[in-house]
Amino acid sequence: VKYAREKIINVNLRIELDNTCNELARVRLKMTTDYFVQQNELRVETNGNIMLLQETNENHDLQINNLSEILNKKRRALFQERIDNTRRCEYQQNDLNLLQESNDKLSTKLQVTKEQHEA
Repeated sequence: VKYAREKIINVNLRIELDNTCNELARVRLKMTTDYFVQQNELRVETNGNIMLLQETNENHDLQINNLSEILNKKRRALFQERIDNTRRCEYQQNDLNLLQESNDKLSTKLQVTKEQHEA
């Protein structure tokens, strides 16, 4: 009877140990599954963030290129305006020189006429 009781206790302990081992295996499996699910979610989120950053960078690159084009057009326009202004100044200086020469000739003529008139 004592041996039978110990046998029953051993069987019950073995069943309890098996149940505990099974529960532990279930918990490990759940933890592993949860870990991989979280890793996958993080991977998806990270990939989404990387794509957003790449898109943002591409947009910034486009904006920088557009601004660079605008700046270059304005630089060319200013350079052309400077060339045009320089030419205009040269033409005006030539005109001024011609007017000065004409004025000098007229002054000389006037002086000669004045001297002839006085004589």
